[in-house]
Amino acid sequence: MKESRNIYALLGFFFLALTFGCVEEGFELPDSEARIVNPAVTRALPGGTAQVSASITDPVGLGTVGIQYAAWNLNEQIDVAGATSYDLQYELNVPAEAESGTSHDIVLAVTNTNGVSVQDTLKLMLNKDTDGPAIINNTTTGIVFMVDGNDVTLDLKIEDTEDIATLTVKNEIFSDEVVINAVSFQYKQNLNFLKAGIYDFEVVATDVSGNTTTEVVTVVAQEPFEQMYLADVATDADLQAALMGVPVRTEATTDAQLEGKAFTARYYNAAAGTEVRFIPQKDSFAPLAIGAGDAAGTLAVAGDASVTPIVLSKVGYYEIAVNLDDMSYTAQTYTPEDSSYAYTMVMGTGVKVNGASTCEQNADPSVTQCWHFKSGKKLTKSESSPYRFSADLEFYDQDESRDNEGGMILGANESGWSDFWRFDNGEEPEASVRNGGTNFNFTNDQLGTYEFIFDTHLNYVRLTPKK
Repeated sequence: MKESRNIYALLGFFFLALTFGCVEEGFELPDSEARIVNPAVTRALPGGTAQVSASITDPVGLGTVGIQYAAWNLNEQIDVAGATSYDLQYELNVPAEAESGTSHDIVLAVTNTNGVSVQDTLKLMLNKDTDGPAIINNTTTGIVFMVDGNDVTLDLKIEDTEDIATLTVKNEIFSDEVVINAVSFQYKQNLNFLKAGIYDFEVVATDVSGNTTTEVVTVVAQEPFEQMYLADVATDADLQAALMGVPVRTEATTDAQLEGKAFTARYYNAAAGTEVRFIPQKDSFAPLAIGAGDAAGTLAVAGDASVTPIVLSKVGYYEIAVNLDDMSYTAQTYTPEDSSYAYTMVMGTGVKVNGASTCEQNADPSVTQCWHFKSGKKLTKSESSPYRFSADLEFYDQDESRDNEGGMILGANESGWSDFWRFDNGEEPEASVRNGGTNFNFTNDQLGTYEFIFDTHLNYVRLTPKK
C-alpha cells in the first residue's frame, strides 16, 4: 500500500512537470497593436517642407515607423525597436514640381515587435499660409479733444485664413495680450487720456503658423488750441529763421461749439503747387503737424513735417478753413474787393531798401532824415497782385555808438503820414496794422539782408533771410 502511494506521487509530479513544460514551449506574446495619438501634418508649399508629428505607444514594443507616399517615392522607415513609446517629428520635403493648392494623402504606418501593423492617413495640403493676419484699424483718426472728456476706443478687427493665435496691443502707458484661436476677432478697448500728446500703439497679431503682422495705431490727444498757423515751408530751420510772417497766422472761429478746434487762413499763393501744413506751435513741426488726409477734403496728423501737405494748385488768394473736430478742410480761391495802393514804402533807420537807405532824404540824398516819409523808400509792386509789394531789405548798424537802434514802419504817402502801417508786435510781428500798431525794432544780431513782402489786402508782412 505504501509502495502504491509512492507510485501515485511520482506520477503526479510527472504530469505536473509535463504540464508546465508544455506551457513554456507553447508560450505566446499577448495580443497588442500600436496606438497613434494626435497624428498631424502641417500645411506646406511646393519646394518647401511639412512637419509630420504623432505620439506612438505600444506596451509590447515598437518595431518601425514608416512615412509613405508613393507618388513622391516616399518610403521612410524609422527603426524604433524595443521602445514602447516614440514621439515622431519628421520633416517631409515637398517636391518643387508639386502643384500648389492640391492635397496629398501621407500614410503613417507603425509595426510592433509582434509584426502587427496599424496605419493612419494624414492629408497634406499645399496651401500653407505665409501671410500674417490682417489688422483692420477702425479707431477714430485725427484728434481727440481732452476737454470734452472723450474716451477713445481702440477698435481693431483681426482676420486670417487660419486661426489667429494671439493679439498684443501696447505702448508706454498700456499693454494688453489676448489669446484668440479663431479666424476673426474684434478688439475694442476704451482709453482715457489725461495728458496731451501723440500716442503710438504697437499692434502685433500672430497666427497659429507663426506668421506675424505688426502695425502702429496712432491716437492724438489734445487740448483745444489757442492758435494755429499755416506753414508754407517744410523745415524747422525755415520756421525759426524768419523774422516775421512765417508761419502765417490764422483766425480762430467765433463758433463757441468749435472754439479752439476750427481756424481760417487767408493766404496769397504766389506759385501753383505750393505745399502748406498747419501747426499749433510757431517754431517747429513737432510735436504736431496737420496736413491732407487720404480722402479729398480730409485732414491727417503727424508728429513732424512728414504729414502729407495740402497742395494749392492755383495762383491767387485763398481762404483755407480747417475743422479739427471732424478733421476736414476747404481751400477756395477768392478775389479781393478792397482798394489797392499805387505804391508803398519803408521808413525807419538802419534799413536799406534795394540798396537805398531810409535815412537819405529823397529830395536831397545828402540830407540825413531817418524815420520820415520824405526818406521812405518804395517797394516793388507785384505784377500778379496790386496788393503785394516786395524788396530786399538790408538791416545795418546806422549808428555804431548805439546798440539795437534799428527799426522800420511802412507808408503809402510821400507827402504825409497817412496812410501808414506799423505792426501787431514790435519784436516778432505776425501782421501789419493800418494807421496803428507798434514800430518793428531789430537787434544787432539780426543785421543782414532779407526778402520782404507786404500785402495790403491781407495786412501780411513776411521777412525771411535772403538765400
